[in-house]
Amino acid sequence: MPTDGVPENASISLQRSGGAGATLYTVLIQADGRVEYHGVNLVDAQGRREGKMSPEVFGDLWLALAQTHNNDREAYDACRRMSSDASTAFKLEVFGGSASAYFFGETDAPCADNEAFTRVQTALVRLQTEASVVDWVGEGNL
Repeated sequence: MPTDGVPENASISLQRSGGAGATLYTVLIQADGRVEYHGVNLVDAQGRREGKMSPEVFGDLWLALAQTHNNDREAYDACRRMSSDASTAFKLEVFGGSASAYFFGETDAPCADNEAFTRVQTALVRLQTEASVVDWVGEGNL
């Protein structure tokens, strides 16, 4: 059962890429906790994997990301940076109902004091941990 405030069709999509924009892996998580992983390059597990995360944890992550998009988007965008040769770039998409939110950036952007950026980074790490992505990509590839 989805968390209050989270649409039944909600999902979170994550794509990580390395140098020159090469995709390392993608992850799709549904509101019911289904996790679909596809490892492409420089990860421990290449190919498709499936997993599960708690729908409650998914709901917490979805709500935090939706809140950042709706209330703090300008602050987030002011902090992020993206270069074509980023070694730790990510694209995070949040879908649900008729809304969608997109976050792009690098995990090492100089934004420790930016609450919006920190919220996205915290959600990113928690998503990868709770969805067992770390088991597939290896600790050094998050």
